[in-house]
Amino acid sequence: MKPQSSILPVLYWLMPILVLVGCSNPSSRSKITPTINITQARQTVEARLTQVAGTPLASPIPAASSTSAASLTAQAPLPTGAVNPVPPTPTVAQTVIIPSATANSLPTADSACDRAAHGYPSIDVTIDDDTQMAPGKSFTKIWRLSNAGSCTWSKDYAAVWFSSEKLGVAISVPLGREVPPGESVEVSVDMVAPMNPGTYQSNWKLRNAGGVLFGIGPNGDAPFWVRIIVVQTETSTPSATPTHTPTLTTTLEPSVEPTATPTLTPTLTATLSPPIKVSGSATLLPGEAIDLETGQKNTGADDDLAYQENEGYHLLTPIAGTLLGVYGSLPPTHEACQSAGMSTAPIAVESLQAGVYLCYRTPQGLPGWLQWNRFSSDDFSIGFDYLTWAAP
Repeated sequence: MKPQSSILPVLYWLMPILVLVGCSNPSSRSKITPTINITQARQTVEARLTQVAGTPLASPIPAASSTSAASLTAQAPLPTGAVNPVPPTPTVAQTVIIPSATANSLPTADSACDRAAHGYPSIDVTIDDDTQMAPGKSFTKIWRLSNAGSCTWSKDYAAVWFSSEKLGVAISVPLGREVPPGESVEVSVDMVAPMNPGTYQSNWKLRNAGGVLFGIGPNGDAPFWVRIIVVQTETSTPSATPTHTPTLTTTLEPSVEPTATPTLTPTLTATLSPPIKVSGSATLLPGEAIDLETGQKNTGADDDLAYQENEGYHLLTPIAGTLLGVYGSLPPTHEACQSAGMSTAPIAVESLQAGVYLCYRTPQGLPGWLQWNRFSSDDFSIGFDYLTWAAP
């Protein structure tokens, strides 16, 4: 029993010491669970929601934005008794619809700037079509034209010769004054009739200050023209009419035997027309040509007459030295086509009347004629009859 009594006092003495040592040992302290800063968490959630609300409309709004606060809470649990902050409801960005431009707000094209039309009551002030004239007669052609475009014709605008016969020296005549849209002006050109009989046509257009040609018609590109018929004047020999009755005076003369007067028998010389080399009918499309000495089309170097289209205008164009001119409504003779006025200038088919005759002379000097028959507005084909005389 003695050992127990000796040990107890020692234990009572050591207990306070052990208690003091246990309290002062850091390893014996319980760990304190760290808590998150509530203000900092709220600011983080609001920043994330602000980023979601500010996302451009082109990108979809992230679906995870509503769980951002929850994920943060899971990562940093709040201490017991703390209030779980409720994240603010994100504001959904509204889509702004910008009205698109309507058809009425689009710019519209202006009407044609340069365009002419017939003046009222007629385009021909002087010299109607097919007016007959003596060879070499001087005359003045006046057209009345109306400004049907949107631009004012300035003093720099002019009427200019376009195709076929010039019928004079002048090939350009200025308007002389300004012509606003809707107003009319009279264009006057001095001309001279050719010396040879036949039908002559001179085609003209207007030219703006920039040198661009324009005219009349639905497309504003057709020429206006003058057409005359030169006729040969017949010279009559006046017969002498006695103004008094002569007084006969009888004078006695010695008798003279009359001398017989021989009778002359006239010799008649028949004038024969040269034989025909080729004749027939032809149909041409724009871009095609014909050899008037053989009647074959698109022969190349031997072609004499081309059918061309230029800026919506259709032309009969002599080529390789061929001469061409409008004759009239009656079939011309060999002699008439040899002496008719012709040139290398193209002739607008829109200006030709059905049935009119044109004379031509091939590069080999063979005369002939063609009769204008038709012009198709569907495929722009033309049709005509032709005849070429052979060399005498």
